[in-house]
Amino acid sequence: MELAMAPTEGFEQMPMHVPIGNLGQQVSMQPLSHQQQQLLQQLNQKTDQLPTQHLQTLLLQQALQGQGCQTPQPQAQLPNLLTGRMLDPTAGAPTKTSAAMPAVAALPGAMPAFYPWIYPLDPSMVGGSVLPGAWGVVNMGAGGASLPAGTQSAESAKPSSSEMETAPQAKKRSGRKGKKEFESTTTAPLAVGELIGDTAVLGALAEVRRDGAKSQVLLRDVLSHVAELAQDTEGSRFLQAKLETANTAERREVFEALLPKMEMLAGDSSGSAVVQKLLDICTPDQRRAIVERFRQSVVKLSLKMHGCRVIQKAFQVCPPELQSMLAGELKHGVLDCIKSMHGNHVVQKCIEQMPPESVSFVVEAVEDKAEAMAAHIYGCRIIQRLLEHCTPKRLERMLRQILRSIRKLSTDPYGNYVIRHILEHGNPEHKKSIVNEVCNHVLELGKDKHASNVVEKCFEASTTGEHASFLKEERQRLIRAVLGPDRVDPSDRSSPLVQLMDDRFGKYVANSLVEYSRGPEEMKVLYNRIASAPGKKASIASLLEMLERQLQQAQYQQMAQQQVLQFQPLRGKQGCAK
Repeated sequence: MELAMAPTEGFEQMPMHVPIGNLGQQVSMQPLSHQQQQLLQQLNQKTDQLPTQHLQTLLLQQALQGQGCQTPQPQAQLPNLLTGRMLDPTAGAPTKTSAAMPAVAALPGAMPAFYPWIYPLDPSMVGGSVLPGAWGVVNMGAGGASLPAGTQSAESAKPSSSEMETAPQAKKRSGRKGKKEFESTTTAPLAVGELIGDTAVLGALAEVRRDGAKSQVLLRDVLSHVAELAQDTEGSRFLQAKLETANTAERREVFEALLPKMEMLAGDSSGSAVVQKLLDICTPDQRRAIVERFRQSVVKLSLKMHGCRVIQKAFQVCPPELQSMLAGELKHGVLDCIKSMHGNHVVQKCIEQMPPESVSFVVEAVEDKAEAMAAHIYGCRIIQRLLEHCTPKRLERMLRQILRSIRKLSTDPYGNYVIRHILEHGNPEHKKSIVNEVCNHVLELGKDKHASNVVEKCFEASTTGEHASFLKEERQRLIRAVLGPDRVDPSDRSSPLVQLMDDRFGKYVANSLVEYSRGPEEMKVLYNRIASAPGKKASIASLLEMLERQLQQAQYQQMAQQQVLQFQPLRGKQGCAK
């Protein structure tokens, strides 16, 4: 038997052929048609947006109940409109689409037709008196028009509390290995608008997550979702780009939306970039509000990869009073930050941005263990920043401890940077102590991978540095220590110069000796000593070539000076004649 569904007004004008068979009883055409018209008239008064598929299902159900047929409820399946999977009303978990369909079979010779899902209208499974559809939400009997006899209302269809208490536990459905297990739970009913949301906003969010900063979406279109966008990689780039050109009102709205979550965003990989952008462009009052939000977490954020960047930005853009507030919080964990691969950058920024007298807590934390800090992978950076921004007098106690271990720290992978920084930023007495110590162990230090850099820095500091004139005697002593005794056998390979030229690290010390040589007389002495050395020919040739260039430049400079001196008396006479 094949039943043609009559077309209804306001719906698709295409009859649907539903094969009816094996249901235990034949259905006559006239009662079915009458019940169709009666049900459609009542539903059309309520809404004109009910999906055709559900109407046809309801019509067939009413027709069968009117004829006394028992609808196969246990075998019926309900389509999940959001996921496309089939839901079994009698089970707690979704079943595969390939599960058993309703026991409806077409008669022999019938044309292939669409098999509707035959199910009772159970609001507890579709949202509680809300029937979700592709075009909206339809209220089925909850305070509205009464439904025909034989149709369950929304209230009567809800399970009782005793039934819910005795319901079996929800079944678990596990996918392939490595996939999460999905478990159906009893949740509060949600309308389709809550599940799907505004289509325009969802489209805008999808475009932002796809295109990032290149997206053409306006900032006002996604203001209600800025918190979640800030934690998305492309969404963060979008917000940073839009905040650059946003007006004051839009920036204020973004600021107010993100302020409650500022501490969490500051430690997030994507959100931290948005917080930094806000610190750059916001007003002074907003900047203060942001700092107040993560004030209690300065140390915790400083120890994180992304949070430390936010604290650095705050030190960079905040006024002195806010910097002092941050420094006061940082003081409680300054040693932990110094030893941290992330926190040390915060301490460095604090030293760079704040006045020297405001970073006394850093000096006090370092000076009691200066030698250990100088040899620390991150502590050496803090000492270098202190040497750059604080006076040597303020660091005197720290420097005394370091200068007691010049030889040890010079050979250290990190301590040698501190010694070289003292040669650049220390006072004359500090530099003199280092050069003298190097002279006493020039061969040992010159052949060391790390200490050879210190010997080179000694030549530079005593020749072109700020206190070069004060270090003249130390410089001459250093040159003699490298060249060795004046009267030496040309074939003697034990002289310091020959050993340094033949060493993989010492050759750089010999190059510095030539590079920082001054005056024709000094260069000629070096030329003769190097030319007669029994070292490698390639190394000797390279050094002699450098000396020749140095000598030519020195001669040119000397000739230029003589010419200037010759013209000075003539200019004086011309001035007198005028």
